[in-house]
Amino acid sequence: MFSIIIPTYNCVDLVGKALDSIFQQSFSDFEIVVMDGNSTDGTKELVLKYSKEHNNIVFHSEPDKGIYDAMNKGVKVAKGDWLYFLGADDYLANNDVLLTVSESVNSGNYNFIYGNVISTKLDESYNSIYDEFKMLKQNICHQAIFYHKSLLSGITIYDMRFKACADWDLNLKLFCSKGIKSKYINSNIAYFTDNGFSSDFYDIKFIEQKYYKYLVYKWPSFNVKPEIFDEALRSNISKKKKCHLFMLYPKFILKKNIIKSILN
Repeated sequence: MFSIIIPTYNCVDLVGKALDSIFQQSFSDFEIVVMDGNSTDGTKELVLKYSKEHNNIVFHSEPDKGIYDAMNKGVKVAKGDWLYFLGADDYLANNDVLLTVSESVNSGNYNFIYGNVISTKLDESYNSIYDEFKMLKQNICHQAIFYHKSLLSGITIYDMRFKACADWDLNLKLFCSKGIKSKYINSNIAYFTDNGFSSDFYDIKFIEQKYYKYLVYKWPSFNVKPEIFDEALRSNISKKKKCHLFMLYPKFILKKNIIKSILN
């Protein structure tokens, strides 16, 4: 049922805890796909040791272009109906996580199931119900989400132009899609480490394009060039008002002068 994809690179002191949290699950219908970036610190040897003890580990090791490249490769290898991405420094919250999610899977025709995550750094739980508008403000941690594989077929999973927010971009795209059938479960899914690259790196490229991407995802026929949209956003009115106006009038934002007239 589940393919749990773990990107790894030189994390020999961390990945064992992630793997143990999976193998301790009460629900056993899963595979683990470890996509390693050609580690040199013993990570490969440790994962191979686990693979000798468990026949449901798929292990690949080769140079990659970063975590999102590894995750994209993992999707292509995965055979499960449901995909879940766990960081090498993260771990599942309890022994019944997969059982709880499997019950939700069987309770309805959903293709996007998400729950709560807990920060190991702050010891705080992140939990909330999302819609497309909340998704504009903040992302759902990928450690909280189970994607049905059919939801990700035929699209670019993670856009590698976004160095730290490719998962936010993906979730925004999905929440704007008519095909998404999401379910929130008020249950802890994972503990996650929030002091990694995505926390330290401010992805200005995605932040600058976020509202434009929203309109493109929501209304695929939206045909304003990004630079014209950016010029409108740089006008003097508040960002909140801009967002509101763009959401109200997306079909009228077709030419530069119309954008200006709306925003003025």
